[in-house]
Amino acid sequence: MTDNTSQTETPAATPDDKPDAVVAEQTPASQAEKTFTQADIDRLMAERLTRQKKEIAAQFADYEDLKAASTRLKEIEDAQKSEQEKANEKIAELNKRLEDQAAEVAKANLAALKSEVARVKGVPASRLHGKTQEELEADADAYLAEVAAREQQTKRTPTKTPAANLKSGASGSDSNALVGKARAAAALRELKQGN
Repeated sequence: MTDNTSQTETPAATPDDKPDAVVAEQTPASQAEKTFTQADIDRLMAERLTRQKKEIAAQFADYEDLKAASTRLKEIEDAQKSEQEKANEKIAELNKRLEDQAAEVAKANLAALKSEVARVKGVPASRLHGKTQEELEADADAYLAEVAAREQQTKRTPTKTPAANLKSGASGSDSNALVGKARAAAALRELKQGN
């Protein structure tokens, strides 16, 4: 293959395939066969590639600008997202503190209410259970009723044996069973009662 090889151009070729100068040279009379050398074909292809590169470069000329703008937008969105996350965390922290303070206030109010009900009803505050004044008063009334019932029960039940009739080591009914120290203690008591 030498540089002088010729090729025949087909009639289906488009003007884009040929440089403008070659298209202008063709006239209806010269549409007969035209031969090209390898150098001509290489030159035509180089010109065509150069034109296509320029067209593509013109089409995507602002690609780097768009890429930079996209990167900057992404950075701004990330920064805003971070700021939003920080704001959300701060809101959550403040809500938690508010709930804690509300719980402390409620606890202090309940303690004050218990103290007031205990003072009015005469019941120990540590004994009261409930969360509202009505519940605390009902609990205090129940406690007072329970205490009154116990007192009534204690008054009704007689004591088994008076303390004066108890004898040390004795069964309580046998007065002859006193020995030693117990007899001496009994004698002293009788002397004191006699005077």
